[in-house]
Amino acid sequence: MVNRQRKLLRTRTSTTRVIVSTELANKGLFGDVLQARSENVTVSVNKKEKISCVLTFREREIIDEDDEADEGTAAINYEENTPMKQRLPGRLTSQGNAPLTRTLDPFLGPPLSSMIHSTSEALYSLGIRFHFKVGRRPVPALFDSFEWFSLYCREPIAFHGFNIAAAMYHDISSKTVLWSSCTEVVAHRGSLIGLMRSLIEDLDDARVELAMWGIMTLVITTLQSSKRNSCMDQGLLLLPHMPAYSFDNVFGRTPIGPEPVKALAQLVHRRGGLSGIRLPGLALCSTRVDVRRASQAGTKPFLPCLGILHDDVLLACIEVQTQTQPGRGFSTFIPGGLPTDLHETLIFLCSIDVLMSRHYEPEVFPSYDEVHLVHARDLAHHRILSVEPWEPVAVEERGACSRKICECCRLTARLYSTAVLWGMPTDTGWHHRIVQEVERILEQSDFRCWPHTEWEVLLWVLVVNGIAACGSKRRGFFESGLDVVMKRAGVTSLRHLKEVVGAFLWSENACGGGIARLWDAVKSNEFVRC
Repeated sequence: MVNRQRKLLRTRTSTTRVIVSTELANKGLFGDVLQARSENVTVSVNKKEKISCVLTFREREIIDEDDEADEGTAAINYEENTPMKQRLPGRLTSQGNAPLTRTLDPFLGPPLSSMIHSTSEALYSLGIRFHFKVGRRPVPALFDSFEWFSLYCREPIAFHGFNIAAAMYHDISSKTVLWSSCTEVVAHRGSLIGLMRSLIEDLDDARVELAMWGIMTLVITTLQSSKRNSCMDQGLLLLPHMPAYSFDNVFGRTPIGPEPVKALAQLVHRRGGLSGIRLPGLALCSTRVDVRRASQAGTKPFLPCLGILHDDVLLACIEVQTQTQPGRGFSTFIPGGLPTDLHETLIFLCSIDVLMSRHYEPEVFPSYDEVHLVHARDLAHHRILSVEPWEPVAVEERGACSRKICECCRLTARLYSTAVLWGMPTDTGWHHRIVQEVERILEQSDFRCWPHTEWEVLLWVLVVNGIAACGSKRRGFFESGLDVVMKRAGVTSLRHLKEVVGAFLWSENACGGGIARLWDAVKSNEFVRC
């Protein structure tokens, strides 16, 4: 099996075959700007180099005549002055002489003389752990599955895809463009694009799930422009409850367009829905990619949610509602009341927010399972993303609530859920779109003249969006507006302001630092004029 995989990939890469271009011609599967011809693309390997860079821990029963070598001599030689090593800084290659922590399987690393030596570890971690990690621990049924390992060994699409994902994972997490731009990874990407084209042109039912995985790999490993917005790099002052959620924290930094996710949804439908997907974790990954796209674009998800509300979390939500009534402001301080769907979603979101904010406190011993809490989080976030905006809602369902309050509550809750509950990184600028839309609604409705019965919810909207706008040119609008409304409402202290906004969707752990900074900016009267 090893040799069959090598034969498929044993061709030569030259500068004439790997093309780095920004031209529109010969685009990738979904308009990729980095292209590589995939007919004959990998890295040239001779017999001597191959023997020196492969380390095995199980004996091969069949060895090709061309590849006969003594297993005892197989070792990784990091002292070779390879082209990749010349490009890597010393701090990244200084571990080359250190002893290996464990023996590596030959499948985990491609037979490339200049491949980064930590790729094997990254492939294992990315493929088995990061795809299927829930909260701070993996799901046992998925973590112990070796179907993905087998797929990596047998399928060139999986082989190329995991190498691309490993390089992208390291680059995104370290905020560099080092490994994903090297010739070998570009060659892997070109090969994957070519294989995906051939697969989709004549796709049979037995390989639909492989096509789904290939599409997801391409969309979440979109190469980033080196030009970044300075406001995005500063991060968000709305802190996530689960900052260690590795997969979304890394690949949530890549923009995802709607077209490939629509194609993914069609393939899910072809399998008979999410329940018809056989590969472990693939259905979960599909929904996560869809939710990530919807969160970035401000639209509804294409796929249904896999998260369910388990009994232990449901009982905890009931207990929280009985004790502290989170989200009571949506029932008390909204003249005319919100539409039923939005109101129920907000109350559920507030309950999950309280459970997540308390879960990691040392003195709290929760009676519910952490994985069940993450499932409930997924369901709550999917519900707020799926709430219809004002226009499509039937007139009889709108009640006496005004459009301005309904839309401000929906958008602000969406902002809070994406940042705090889901923990979406801000690299794609998704939060700026929501803040801009809320600002437009407030300006059109002349929010400074809202009646006193709407001041409480207005303060919550201004505070949450003002925290999200910190570091951007829009923060002056929310700071000056908050100053006016607080004076009209008689709010004279930070403690009083926290009491008002605490009746809505709010967590001191997530927003305490942000509101303190916002308060200082308002009291110093140093508003940034838009």
